[in-house]
Amino acid sequence: ARHAELGWRFVAWALARGGDDVREAVSQAFERGLAALTHSAAAREARDEIFRPCLDRLLGEDHRVDHVHDAVRGLD
Repeated sequence: ARHAELGWRFVAWALARGGDDVREAVSQAFERGLAALTHSAAAREARDEIFRPCLDRLLGEDHRVDHVHDAVRGLD
């Protein structure tokens, strides 16, 4: 869980610093990854219940790293 949290925090940091180009690259990369999560019911559930909400929050208006940290912490 700590590795996943660190990964989300890094992406949040990059979004906060990188502007629209980074935001678009992150959005496209995650969309490709999420589209691949269709091979099983468990993968689809993880996509819909964990990854999608975290991504939506990450790409939302508030790019503060602590905002994402709170979302990830809530998954424990």
